[in-house]
Amino acid sequence: MIIALLFILLPFPPQFDISYDYSPCERSITLFVSQVQNTSLGTPIYELPVKIGIVTDMGDEVYEIWIDDIEQSFKLPSEEKPRMVKFDDGNQLARLWTFKKTVEELEFQSKYDDAAGRKWAREQLGER
Repeated sequence: MIIALLFILLPFPPQFDISYDYSPCERSITLFVSQVQNTSLGTPIYELPVKIGIVTDMGDEVYEIWIDDIEQSFKLPSEEKPRMVKFDDGNQLARLWTFKKTVEELEFQSKYDDAAGRKWAREQLGER
């Protein structure tokens, strides 16, 4: 609620470019997050917590990261290749982002994520 109120009071909400790589040797993902909103009109580089969900055949894990810079990377454990990585698990932010995902992951997400995530995944599949 506080995060939503903050975005109403400021010029524009945060916008993100997101991608990740999985390393089977390290059993982890590296999540890359860039804030890409136009800051020329007073929109700040935001500092905010974001929950990241990692879904594998072994189960689901949720981690909280703290975004506070223009470009950041985060290493998160994952015993096996994720079926789905969810940025903003719990849907606290406006979906103003691009998240590079494979068709396979988008198809999985379009079936097994929450309603907002399924809708987003179907939209992404429709654009390909």
